[in-house]
Amino acid sequence: MNYHTIEIDKKVWNYLQSKAIPFKDTPNSVLHRILFSEGNFAILSRSDTIKKSLTPRLPDGTPKALAQILEVLYEIKQLGLTRTQATNIVAQRRRTSPQTIIDKYCRQLNKRAYEIDRLLQQQDLTEFKVLLENKFTNHKDVINSFFRALQFKATKDSQSLNYGESTVQSESEYKHKYQNTINICKNKTSEKSFIYIEDIDTDKALLVTPKGEIKPLEHSLFDAPEEKDKDYCLSQGLIAKQQLKLYHEFIDNVSFDKTSARFPKEPFVSQKTFSSTIPEKKITQDDLIPYIIKILHKHGGRVSKKQVDEEIYQMFQDEFQDEWYHGVVSHGIPRWKHNIAFAKERAKLLHGYIKSAAESGHGIWELTQEGEKYYQTVIGNNG
Repeated sequence: MNYHTIEIDKKVWNYLQSKAIPFKDTPNSVLHRILFSEGNFAILSRSDTIKKSLTPRLPDGTPKALAQILEVLYEIKQLGLTRTQATNIVAQRRRTSPQTIIDKYCRQLNKRAYEIDRLLQQQDLTEFKVLLENKFTNHKDVINSFFRALQFKATKDSQSLNYGESTVQSESEYKHKYQNTINICKNKTSEKSFIYIEDIDTDKALLVTPKGEIKPLEHSLFDAPEEKDKDYCLSQGLIAKQQLKLYHEFIDNVSFDKTSARFPKEPFVSQKTFSSTIPEKKITQDDLIPYIIKILHKHGGRVSKKQVDEEIYQMFQDEFQDEWYHGVVSHGIPRWKHNIAFAKERAKLLHGYIKSAAESGHGIWELTQEGEKYYQTVIGNNG
């Protein structure tokens, strides 16, 4: 076989790297797989074969956006793939970018990625079906036909936190909520992308820099954070792998400790701690979630992080007097304050109770409709 030398830019190189199988692929083999659907990409041919035999044939005139959404839905529900895997498969099949497919089920349906994930968890997909019917009003017959033919896989019943106690969720279940998307914000001067972690106060946020450092930086230096698909950001060179790796190392510390599902791990504990003795009865991040929701509701569903910190501290001032809660966890932030911030992240990522910073604004926490529903049905009934 004859070979030819070509030049590619950094963006193309980064994209090929993101699609490569370590220690096995070459740039040529990756291009072969992308362009001709051959080689090791068995999952694509497998899904295509099943799709042709089981999925209803969509009639001519079906909008491209609707067709792509239904294809992604099929891959998820019929083949058991994640949303990102399904998106990538449909994108490769249609010879387009994953972000183009994401645009169909996010921007055109006016939903965030985490909202789509929550709808996909429903066993009968009723809300998703209604959403499609409202968007594609002239194609309800196509949508009804597809949903009748689709054989749904059984899903576990979702569990809600009870007021004042914790419901244990698995580490893998929690990670699945945040592994597909990240929030990035562009520096107004350099135009480089920083990964947003959390608000520290009304003026600063904790960010992962392009150099792979976690720093508290002024909100005013950046555009508002935007929710983006993680794989898309890597393939387009918006963020670096080391940058993403450090972000996940930090966020993973929000998840449950493998040795005790009750107590989460402590993130980035520094040498400067006031006490090494863990309280016998520790207040977990899940314990804090109902109180955060209650405070937000009391203030009309929207309030500053600073106000939440102050009210939570007043509620637990006896417990927080323990020196262990005043140990510096990272960047000069005491453990009690970090736990509140991470409890908010769990409420946002795991349950969808709180809006992202991109929606609510810097330093502001705001309830979603799901969060208000949780308050009305669970917390409100318990006083």
